[in-house]
This record gives sequence, C-alpha cells and structure tokens, in this order.
Amino acid sequence: MNNTIIKPLIKPLIFVLISMSSALSVYASDLDALLEKVITDGYEESDTHKQREKAFLSNQKNQANLVEQTIQAIDDAKLLQIKLNNQLKLNESLITELETEIEEKAGDLSNVFSIVHQISEDQKVSLQQSVISSEFSNRMGTLSKIEDKNELPKIEDLKQLWLIIQHQMTQSAHVNTSSLLVTDIEGVESKETVIRFGGFNSVIKNEFLSYYAPNTKLLTLSKQPESKFINEINQWFSPEKSLVKNVVIDPTLGGVLQQYLLQPTIKDRIKQAGLVGYAIIFIGIIGLLVAAWRLVYLFGVNKKVQAQMNHLDDIRLDNPLGQLLSVAKDNNLENTALLESKLEESILSHVPQLDKGTNFIKLLAAVAPLLGLLGTVTGMIDTFQTIVDLGTSDPQSMADGISQALLTTVFGLLAAVPLLFCHSFVTSKVRALTVILSQQSAGLLAMHIKKTDTENNHD
Repeated sequence: MNNTIIKPLIKPLIFVLISMSSALSVYASDLDALLEKVITDGYEESDTHKQREKAFLSNQKNQANLVEQTIQAIDDAKLLQIKLNNQLKLNESLITELETEIEEKAGDLSNVFSIVHQISEDQKVSLQQSVISSEFSNRMGTLSKIEDKNELPKIEDLKQLWLIIQHQMTQSAHVNTSSLLVTDIEGVESKETVIRFGGFNSVIKNEFLSYYAPNTKLLTLSKQPESKFINEINQWFSPEKSLVKNVVIDPTLGGVLQQYLLQPTIKDRIKQAGLVGYAIIFIGIIGLLVAAWRLVYLFGVNKKVQAQMNHLDDIRLDNPLGQLLSVAKDNNLENTALLESKLEESILSHVPQLDKGTNFIKLLAAVAPLLGLLGTVTGMIDTFQTIVDLGTSDPQSMADGISQALLTTVFGLLAAVPLLFCHSFVTSKVRALTVILSQQSAGLLAMHIKKTDTENNHD
C-alpha cells in the first residue's frame, strides 16, 4: 500500500532535486563572483580611507597652525588697540591744549566771526531788496562766499565786504544809464535803455519799472501813472542837455508807486457803477448840454437887449426889447388899456422862448438822484444774493455789489448838484430878461400916458 503511494512520487521528486542542484550550481558560481568583488572593493575602500585619513591628519596640522596664527593676530590687534587708544588720548589732550591756545591768542577776535557773518547776512538782505542789484547782481555771490566760511575772515574778505557796502552807498546817490533786460507784462524779455535814479526808481522811455527782488529782475508796470509823470521821465531820454530836470521818485522803494497804481481811475469807477451809472452819466451830460445851449442863447439875447437899451431910437427886431418897442410904436393909440394889453401880449409871447428847456433841466436834476437810489438798491440786492450764495467768508466777492450801491449814489448826486445850479442860473437869466421887458413895458406905458395927458392939456 505504501509502495503503491510512494512510487508515483519518486520521479517528480527526483526531477525537482535535479533542478535544484543545477540552480544551486549556478548560484554558487555567482556567489563566488560576488565574494571576489566584495573583497576587491574592500581593498579599494581601504586605500581611499587611508588617503582620506592621511589628508585629514595633514589638514589638522594646518588648522592647528592657522589657530596659532589667529591667536597671535588677536594678541597683536589688542596691543595695537591699546597703542591707538593711548595715541587718541594724547591727540585729544593736544587738541584741547591747541584750542585753549587759539582762544587765548584770538582774544577779542573771537567775536569777529559772528559779527562779519551777521553783517554779511543783513547786507545781503538789504541788497536783495535794492533796485541797484538789477544792475550789479554779482555782489550777491561775494556776500554768499563770506557768509559760508567757517573760519575767521581774512583781511581780503573784510575789504570786499567794506567795498560792497561803500559801493551801495555811492550808487544810491547816482543816476545811471545802462542796457538791461526788462520783462514786459506778457513775460517777454528785451534789452532796454534803463535809467536808475539812485535806489528809488528805474525807468525806460514812457514807462516806470518795478523791481522783483527774488531774481533781481526789472518788470514793466501793468498800469502806468499819469501822463505828467511820464513826461518828466521822458526828459531824461531827450538828447537836449538841460541843467534842470524833474523826476518823480518813490522814497519807499516802490511801495507808494504800487499803492498809487492800485487806486481805481474814473474809468474803473464808472465800470463798477454798472448800467445805472452809465444812465446817470448820460442824463447828466444831456442836462449839461441843454443848460449850456440855453445859457448861450440867453447870453446872446441879453447882449442884444443891452445893446437895444443903449439905442432905444434905433429899433431892431432881432431881440425881444426891440420887438416890444416896435409894438409900442406901431400901436400908438390913445387907449392906454389897449396899448398895455398889446405890450403884455408881446412880453408873454417871448417868455416861453426864453424859458424853453428850463423845466427839462429841472426834471433831469430830480431824476439823477432817483437813479442813484435805484442803483443803491440793486447793488445791495446783488450783495445780499452773494452772501446767500457764498457766505460772508470772502469780502472780495461782495465788493462789486457794495461798489455799485455806493458809486451810483455818488454819481446821482454829482449829476443832480450841477444840474440844479444850471437850472437856477438859467432861471435867473430868464427872470432878469423878463424883468427888463416888464420895466421897459412900464416905461413905454408911462411915456404914452404922459404924452396923452400933454396932448389933452393942449387941446
């Protein structure tokens, strides 16, 4: 039973064993090669390690030498530090001694430094603001060099400072003519012949100049003074030699001239008054023209009447008195009442012609202040509207309305006052002529009555 089971298994087992023996033989050959390789590599690694160990030992000796050198360098540095510290203390002590010696030797000269700096600074500010610097701008550089020095000034520095101060004093008394750059109101620079009157004014032909201190430039004024001042400065550009020449100077070095030019002209005032102001001026001009027309007419009539009064026998019909005499002559009636009526009719016919335009002048004199009041009201309305829109923080914004309110009132009064005087004068002339005609009429009636009584007595 057992043999029957074992026999079938023997052959496979034998086959497996044979296979395993063949495999083991292959593996055994590989292991021999591996062992041989391990041995070979071990010998190579041993040589490498020996070389590394040898190099390490060599480097270790070098490192020891470097450590010793470093320690020696540190010791040398410490010695040098001690030596330098001692030298520093000696130098500080020497500096202190030298400073003390300088102070002792300087004595009162120790204040010269600060005094010269202060004078240079003050003089630089003064020259910067002077119109003379437009002609001599290089003086600023010299003062800057003296001011920037951090040591006692030398004799040359003091001489230069003295010369600059003396030069400024001398030029303040001179009238110089030179060719300089002038900037016009549009910013264009050009070479112009400039006359400088001391430290006060600089002018070119037909124009006064202003001095701009920050860059020492001469600028033309945006608005020039009156023509009489311009004519005075133009005398200095005339080729004619004259011993006496007038000139306008500004002792405040430009301040008064600037303020003078800021004053508004009549044209500016009229513009500020607005439309109401133009209306008042128009009314005033019309009233004055009418008054002038009537006065010329009345003076002519009065002259003819006076001439007629001096020659009553020579009757001329070109004047009211002559026409009155003509009426008396042509109506030599016995009825006195009828003659009186004729004379009164002649006088009344001349009164409207003499009184023509008088009421119109009076009307304009009354309307002018009313328009001024109207301008005052409208100006205040504009002012209040500006306050509502912008508030009261900016007074300049309210200036237009206030200017209109005040100026229209002034214009209304200025128009009304002369018109009232003209009306009164015209009225007085009309009244004087009317009185002359009435007196002459009464005289003619008296003469007619006397003549009539004489004739009746003769009869």
